Amino acid sequence: MSYLFKDDLLHVQTLLEKRLSFFLEQAQKGTPDRLAQAMSYGLLDGGKRLRPFLHLSAARFLGGDEETAVDIACALETVHCYSLIHDDLPCMDDSSLRRGKPSVQAAFDPATALLAGNALYTLALEILTDLNIAEVKRLALIRALSKASGASGMMGGQYLDMTAMASPRPLTLEEITHLQRLKTGALIEVCLEAANIAFDPSPERARALTLYGRNFGLLFQISDDLLDAKGSPETLGKPTQADASKATFISRLGLKGAEEKATALVEQACQVFEIYGESAMPLTQVVRALLTRVA
Repeated sequence: MSYLFKDDLLHVQTLLEKRLSFFLEQAQKGTPDRLAQAMSYGLLDGGKRLRPFLHLSAARFLGGDEETAVDIACALETVHCYSLIHDDLPCMDDSSLRRGKPSVQAAFDPATALLAGNALYTLALEILTDLNIAEVKRLALIRALSKASGASGMMGGQYLDMTAMASPRPLTLEEITHLQRLKTGALIEVCLEAANIAFDPSPERARALTLYGRNFGLLFQISDDLLDAKGSPETLGKPTQADASKATFISRLGLKGAEEKATALVEQACQVFEIYGESAMPLTQVVRALLTRVA
């Protein structure tokens, strides 16, 4: 039976929705009702669950335990959703639309959205703390996710993104690459790193996942920039042209140059898995799907 990426992604989305609902139910005991509602609104019933898909695919590639991988994937997705809630705040991108519906700050209010995001971040750490694996691995996962989402990762990248707009000169391609590796790439890369931490891979397979993660992180940001430039709010479920004034690969390379860069990154990401055949198929197909969506 041939592998079907869309069916696999739907399977992961179903798994995640069920398990995330469980974690939310546990976390919301004693939580004020409106805050609990905002947390659920920002976490459930939406999103591609791409980061969980990457982690679960990497775990399968390494022969890892699926139950453990699903819980790690939940922690990764919870941090991602927290970042989206904060991205939409008035002090950041001030967006009223996310995933085809009002953003958390629009549906509730900015203060509640801020606290809901913070609460989801701490929930992710709770999930990792309770994993049924060796303590040294739990600590390594918590450290890796904290670093990827912290000041030297996603938060640092978001700061560079905001300050770039006030820069007296355009950022160089090297500076844009560094910004995007932090802002978007770090949280994607840790999805692959988390599998390496949890599931004891061979050095060769661990290296393949690390290289893939670095290429995928940049590719995802470029594809997002291309969709922002070429897509519509109706198809994307969020405002478009929001990044027109930001430091992006399109601002430096132009539309055609960004598309060529994306194509090159797809090939680089897939090359590392050429010797592994079907066991790497989910990882190669998802990276090619990113390119297809902006064609």
